[in-house]
Amino acid sequence: MLPKPGDLINIDKGTPGVIIANQSNYSKSWGYMLINIDPDQHALVLEVYIPNALSNTEPPRKADEMLQAEQEKVCSKLSPNKRPPYESVPTGVLIMVVTLGEHIVELVWNPDTCSIISM
Repeated sequence: MLPKPGDLINIDKGTPGVIIANQSNYSKSWGYMLINIDPDQHALVLEVYIPNALSNTEPPRKADEMLQAEQEKVCSKLSPNKRPPYESVPTGVLIMVVTLGEHIVELVWNPDTCSIISM
Protein backbone atom coordinates (compact mmCIF):
# COMPACT_ATOMS: atom_id res chain seq x y z
CA MET A 1 0.00 0.00 0.00
CA LEU A 2 1.34 3.43 -0.96
CA PRO A 3 0.75 6.67 1.00
CA LYS A 4 -1.53 9.41 -0.26
CA PRO A 5 -2.29 12.97 0.89
CA GLY A 6 -4.11 12.96 4.21
CA ASP A 7 -2.49 9.76 5.51
CA LEU A 8 -0.77 9.75 8.88
CA ILE A 9 2.55 7.91 8.84
CA ASN A 10 4.92 6.70 11.53
CA ILE A 11 8.69 6.90 11.13
CA ASP A 12 9.71 3.41 12.30
CA LYS A 13 13.48 3.72 11.70
CA GLY A 14 15.77 6.69 11.17
CA THR A 15 15.61 7.94 7.60
CA PRO A 16 17.01 10.87 5.62
CA GLY A 17 14.78 13.80 4.73
CA VAL A 18 15.00 17.32 3.37
CA ILE A 19 13.64 20.26 5.38
CA ILE A 20 12.25 23.08 3.31
CA ALA A 21 13.24 26.19 5.27
CA ASN A 22 12.43 29.88 5.08
CA GLN A 23 14.41 32.85 6.32
CA SER A 24 12.43 33.30 9.53
CA ASN A 25 13.55 29.87 10.79
CA TYR A 26 17.13 29.82 9.54
CA SER A 27 19.87 32.23 8.55
CA LYS A 28 19.38 32.01 4.79
CA SER A 29 16.45 32.60 2.47
CA TRP A 30 14.36 29.72 1.14
CA GLY A 31 16.57 26.68 1.03
CA TYR A 32 16.83 22.98 1.59
CA MET A 33 18.68 21.10 4.34
CA LEU A 34 19.41 17.39 4.44
CA ILE A 35 18.49 15.95 7.84
CA ASN A 36 18.14 12.60 9.57
CA ILE A 37 14.61 11.98 10.84
CA ASP A 38 14.59 10.12 14.14
CA PRO A 39 12.29 7.12 14.66
CA ASP A 40 9.00 7.12 16.59
CA GLN A 41 7.61 10.31 15.07
CA HIS A 42 4.32 10.84 13.27
CA ALA A 43 3.87 12.93 10.15
CA LEU A 44 0.90 14.02 8.04
CA VAL A 45 1.30 13.45 4.29
CA LEU A 46 0.55 16.64 2.34
CA GLU A 47 1.62 15.54 -1.14
CA VAL A 48 3.24 12.59 -2.91
CA TYR A 49 5.06 12.70 -6.22
CA ILE A 50 7.14 10.46 -8.44
CA PRO A 51 10.78 11.57 -8.22
CA ASN A 52 12.83 12.44 -11.28
CA ALA A 53 16.38 12.20 -9.86
CA LEU A 54 16.77 8.68 -11.28
CA SER A 55 15.09 9.50 -14.58
CA ASN A 56 16.95 10.10 -17.81
CA THR A 57 14.09 12.13 -19.31
CA GLU A 58 12.76 14.52 -16.62
CA PRO A 59 14.52 17.26 -14.60
CA PRO A 60 14.49 16.65 -10.82
CA ARG A 61 13.43 18.98 -8.02
CA LYS A 62 16.23 20.04 -5.68
CA ALA A 63 14.92 17.99 -2.72
CA ASP A 64 14.45 15.04 -5.07
CA GLU A 65 18.16 15.20 -6.03
CA MET A 66 19.21 15.40 -2.38
CA LEU A 67 17.36 12.15 -1.66
CA GLN A 68 18.75 10.26 -4.66
CA ALA A 69 20.73 7.72 -2.58
CA GLU A 70 17.62 6.72 -0.63
CA GLN A 71 15.64 6.41 -3.88
CA GLU A 72 18.32 4.08 -5.25
CA LYS A 73 17.94 1.84 -2.16
CA VAL A 74 14.20 1.53 -2.72
CA CYS A 75 14.66 0.98 -6.47
CA SER A 76 17.16 -1.83 -5.86
CA LYS A 77 14.50 -3.66 -3.80
CA LEU A 78 11.72 -3.08 -6.33
CA SER A 79 13.77 -3.69 -9.50
CA PRO A 80 16.94 -5.56 -8.52
CA ASN A 81 18.00 -6.22 -12.13
CA LYS A 82 17.71 -2.62 -13.34
CA ARG A 83 20.07 0.30 -12.72
CA PRO A 84 19.51 4.06 -13.03
CA PRO A 85 18.94 6.14 -15.00
CA TYR A 86 15.46 4.83 -15.76
CA GLU A 87 13.18 5.74 -18.64
CA SER A 88 10.39 5.53 -16.07
CA VAL A 89 11.04 5.30 -12.34
CA PRO A 90 9.83 1.95 -10.92
CA THR A 91 6.31 1.95 -9.48
CA GLY A 92 6.40 2.37 -5.72
CA VAL A 93 9.20 4.92 -5.58
CA LEU A 94 7.61 8.07 -4.17
CA ILE A 95 8.64 11.27 -2.46
CA MET A 96 6.32 12.35 0.36
CA VAL A 97 5.93 15.96 1.42
CA VAL A 98 4.92 15.81 5.09
CA THR A 99 4.46 18.01 8.12
CA LEU A 100 6.76 16.94 10.90
CA GLY A 101 6.30 19.16 13.93
CA GLU A 102 6.52 22.72 12.63
CA HIS A 103 8.55 21.75 9.56
CA ILE A 104 7.71 20.77 6.00
CA VAL A 105 9.89 17.77 5.12
CA GLU A 106 10.34 15.67 2.00
CA LEU A 107 11.34 12.02 2.33
CA VAL A 108 11.35 8.85 0.27
CA TRP A 109 8.54 6.37 0.90
CA ASN A 110 10.22 3.20 2.13
CA PRO A 111 8.05 0.57 3.86
CA ASP A 112 11.16 -0.58 5.77
CA THR A 113 11.48 2.80 7.53
CA CYS A 114 7.89 4.17 7.50
CA SER A 115 4.42 2.77 7.99
CA ILE A 116 0.95 4.12 7.31
CA ILE A 117 -1.08 4.57 10.48
CA SER A 118 -4.33 5.83 8.96
CA MET A 119 -5.78 5.83 5.48
